[in-house]
Amino acid sequence: MYLNYFCLALSFFLLVTYLYTKKYTSWNGALMLITVLIILILKLKMGTGLLYSKDTLLQSGILTLAFTLIFSGAIIPLKKKKQVSTKYILLLFTLYLVFGFVQQLFFQYIFLETIFNLSNSFLFSIIITTVFYGYFHLQSKLFFIGTMLVNLVWSTIYLRYGNIIWPALSHAILATLFYILIYDKDPIREKLNF
Repeated sequence: MYLNYFCLALSFFLLVTYLYTKKYTSWNGALMLITVLIILILKLKMGTGLLYSKDTLLQSGILTLAFTLIFSGAIIPLKKKKQVSTKYILLLFTLYLVFGFVQQLFFQYIFLETIFNLSNSFLFSIIITTVFYGYFHLQSKLFFIGTMLVNLVWSTIYLRYGNIIWPALSHAILATLFYILIYDKDPIREKLNF
């Protein structure tokens, strides 16, 4: 039980570190990576988790696909006029496959499950995780609200059915669409020094 509290404390430390991190290639970026790895090792040591469930793979996949298509349909009308090359779109999608998986691993497997293990409350765990996720995405009001909405769905599907792969893939698709259609800044150059 104490490992759950320690994971939770490290998660809040990670949030504070993230808020002060300008570039992922900085010392703070390295500290974030180390913190996530420590928490992941602790979680794996506890032997709990919903990372993958063969029994609900199809159900969770269909629900996540439906949500991703609906939310994609909501993003596309907000499109700003800007030109983006196919090469850039593929690079962004590839990076978000990795970032999406790492973020979902942290927010669903580590944070959401830790809150659920401590509270044993489905609704409380979803709400706390959604707000926590939102604080990692404070770039704008639209982004904050949008990321909280998507995380609300991802967390609900994950906690109900398991399977981290679907929220990670949905994350990659929605983040790529958001950055190429709406967001004015270049996340690759902004956070990775590309």
